[in-house]
Amino acid sequence: MWVEINVRVGYPIKRCLCELVEEKKVSLSADHQRFYVSELVCHLAAFGLEQFVQSWNEHTIEGKW
Repeated sequence: MWVEINVRVGYPIKRCLCELVEEKKVSLSADHQRFYVSELVCHLAAFGLEQFVQSWNEHTIEGKW
């Protein structure tokens, strides 16, 4: 299950962060920027995880219905 969570939540966030750093739109060497980025990423990850759990709970189990 963690592989699926990484695919749906973790990797997209990481890809976006890497792109922002490569394009020099954010600098993670500055303490204040690193703090704000980490706050934003934590909220995004929590939201993504919540969405994943809701979708997982709504899927059917094979052979049960």
